[in-house]
Amino acid sequence: PSPYPPRMQNLMIEQQALGALIPALNCIGSDTKTVCRVSDEVGHHLVTVAKLKESNPGVACSSKCGVPAGVPCRHCWAAMRTLGLLMNEHLASHNTTAGWRKQYAEVKSAPEVLPSTADYERFKHLVDQSLALPPMSKRPQGRPRKGVAISELCGAS
Repeated sequence: PSPYPPRMQNLMIEQQALGALIPALNCIGSDTKTVCRVSDEVGHHLVTVAKLKESNPGVACSSKCGVPAGVPCRHCWAAMRTLGLLMNEHLASHNTTAGWRKQYAEVKSAPEVLPSTADYERFKHLVDQSLALPPMSKRPQGRPRKGVAISELCGAS
């Protein structure tokens, strides 16, 4: 199983592959493993590892690569490879499969949330019959047409 959620798994794999194309010689890491300078055909980019924990890890890189929110760009992948760090250990929990599983484990199932038939019977006296129901049919889209008089069509004056 992938460590990344389904909605961003393909994008993560694509950016990881693009990051692998950036030679390690073009990445200069710091001693503290917090900042890495990545050079590619566009120019020099600074990757800050601590910013990968934010909800949008794309802000970790100084470039504006056009990668969708929540996905680190190829420069981040190249920097992590050079620094010898694993990406999924430095992402915010909601950007990983483990984080998604934990979040949805807390969601209650429908029978626990929805009222039962016994609840409907018990609170039947609180129902207000005077409340209006929504209309039975939908209104047509767009602006209403103006009615044209027959005398205007015939050209009578």
